[in-house]
Order: sequence, then C-alpha cells, then structure tokens
Amino acid sequence: MGKHLLAILLWMGLGGLGTTYAQNGLLRKVYLTNNESFVGELVGVNPSVSYTFKDPDGRTKVIPFETVVEIEKVLPSEATIPVSTATDAAEEKDQFQIAGSVDVYYQYNFNEQPLPTSFTEYHDAFTLGMANIILSKKFKKVGFNADLALGPRAEAANGHPGTTLSAIKQLYIFYSPIKSLTFTAGNFSTFVGYELINPGENVHYSTSYLFSNGPFFHTGLKVDYALSESLSLMLGVFNDTDSKFDETQGKHFGTQVTLSRNNFSVFINYLTGIDVDLPGSRVRGHQVDLTASKDFEERFSLGLNVSRKINQREDSPDTDWLGAALYAKYQATEVLTFGLRGEYMNDPDGIILEGNSGDLLSVTFSTNVKYHGFTVIPEFRVDRANDPVFPSGENDFSELSPALLMALIYAF
Repeated sequence: MGKHLLAILLWMGLGGLGTTYAQNGLLRKVYLTNNESFVGELVGVNPSVSYTFKDPDGRTKVIPFETVVEIEKVLPSEATIPVSTATDAAEEKDQFQIAGSVDVYYQYNFNEQPLPTSFTEYHDAFTLGMANIILSKKFKKVGFNADLALGPRAEAANGHPGTTLSAIKQLYIFYSPIKSLTFTAGNFSTFVGYELINPGENVHYSTSYLFSNGPFFHTGLKVDYALSESLSLMLGVFNDTDSKFDETQGKHFGTQVTLSRNNFSVFINYLTGIDVDLPGSRVRGHQVDLTASKDFEERFSLGLNVSRKINQREDSPDTDWLGAALYAKYQATEVLTFGLRGEYMNDPDGIILEGNSGDLLSVTFSTNVKYHGFTVIPEFRVDRANDPVFPSGENDFSELSPALLMALIYAF
C-alpha cells in the first residue's frame, strides 16, 4: 500500500481529492504483479480501486489497485524500457512495503460546539487524529494489505470500539490471475463516495455530510474486472455495512462501473442490503452514488459527488436523503494548494439533521502547505441550515455553524 499512498500524493500534488487529476506531462513507470511494466501518464485514481493511465499513443488504461507493485516517476528519456529489464525490476519490486501517517488538529467553532460531521468531535481543544501504518506484500499474483490505525479518528471510522478490531482499518488478501481481473477478500474501504478516511488524502481536513453519512468500509468479497482500457466493473457481496461481522440477516450487494477517458473519470456506485432487522422494524437501504472528476488544465481540477439514500421500511413510509458536493482544487506551487468544497443536503425526513428536516448548505475553504512529508491545513468552514438546528452555547440553537480548523499531518 506504500506505493499507492506515495502515488496518490504525487498525483494529487498536495493532499488532493478522493478522485482527482494528474499534472500533464509527468510520466510514471508502473510495475504490475504479472511481472509486466509500462510507462504512461497518471490521469486518475479511484482510491483502493483503480488507477487510470494514458499511454504515449493517447489510449487510457484502467489498472486495478491490487495489481500494481510500484509506481515511479520517470523522465521522458526513460520512457522506453527493455522488456527484460522491466521484468527483472518488477521481480525486485515484489517486496514488503510500509507507509503511514500521523495527524493532529485544533478546532474552534463559533457556536462553542463541534462540527456535526465525522472526525472533528472537539471544540477549542488540541486533538489527536489518527496514527496509521500500512503493511503490504505482493508476490506475483497474490498479496495482502494490513492497514492499521489508532486514535479517535480510527475508532470512529473502524467501528467495534473497546476491541482490537477498532485498530483494523483494512485487512484483505487479493489474487489477480490475469492483469484485468482481481479478487479481493477481507475488510476494505468503501467504493462509495468521494472522500477518504486518511486525512492526508483529502484536501480538506473536516469531512462532508455525504462522507459522514455514507459507508466507511465493507467486509466481504469483491471482483474487479477491466472490460477495456477505459471501462471497468466491480461486483461485491458484503457483511453488514461498517462491521467486521454479519449480525443482520442477509448480505449487502454492491457494484461500481468506472469510465475514464481524456482526463475525465466517472464512477457509478450502488449499494443495497438490510440495514435493520428487528421485530416490527425491517429496513432495506438503497444508495445510488456518482463520483466524477475532470482536469481542466495543468493545475486546476474539479470533482463532483452526488448521492441518494433510500430507507425502504416494511411497516412504515420510506425515508430518504439527497446530497451533492462540488470540489475545486488549484495547485499554485509545488508547496501550496487551495481547495474549495461546496455541499448541499436535502433531508426531508430528518435523518442527517437528527429529527430536524430541511435543507443544509456547507462551504469549506482549505489551504494545504506541504514540506518534507508535513502538510499544514488551515481551514475555514460555514454550515447553514434553513432552521436553527446547530447547538450554540449551552442552551441555544443557530442556523449557522462557522468554524476554524488547523491540522498538521505527517505522512511517510
């Protein structure tokens, strides 16, 4: 997983979005688990799922995450590599990999209350985030990933608090019999949504409502298959969402269709399964999710996430929510990146706003300053609802929730 983290950070520039864009003209040498290699421009990443490359002829390649042994930046003069040399190098790359990160933050909310989204649970306090270490090993067609994390962010994301399971962020084995087909079994991050649990892989430190109310991870089996250089398909069967076990009767099923071409990527996701199965209360969830990204020029990119969740109830009316988030990122220099996120949530049944139905708008502006593995993220965020739903002070409520954050991340 170390080379994945490095590749994503290089590709995103500074921090970056969950699905974002490459800088034109930067070539990568890619080693695969079948001892093949190629050189191309990295133009898209769907984290934990696939990379998208453009070869010298302008054709795109969608490569499953687990089939990549190593990604290296190369000069144009190195673009032609003898097959024998590439094979030997790929064999040398079949080794143990280590990567990780540590983060801390300070939040000041002008309502004297924490933000209502994930991982920013403390106001006016220096707060630990997560210490994360990723261990991975690949040999030819088989490999594993052990992504372990500790801290408040890890406990909120990984579930099962009070047990050792809360330290397992991802733990899976994969097998790729051919380069276009990969089987993955175990516990892995969700394919739904735009943002990621690891703070260094988002341009914003605080998370969106879409992310906070979507799944974090799945435990089960998934199959990724590249139908062509620009089209791929994922099918999966999972236990209960955000659980290492399966306590609710029945399985969850998910699928993802990926289309990448000419610096534009679209991911269409669907997840369904029984979320609640209690006497007198049986709820099946259906979530349809779309993620899209587009690189407009060398330093500017846009991303989009639209998602709808329907809770189909057996003995009462259905409930649902709908949200959309737009992400803009501008890399001013090699050190400095700016990010802007605008999000709209429609929550007619009060699921996200905890009984307070209505609309919600959130705007977040972040700066990423990166130097020698460190990333500093100053951030300003304002959430606004159409009714006073945000706690303010001890006994009051407000329509606004403005906050300042400062985060420090170190990744290796």
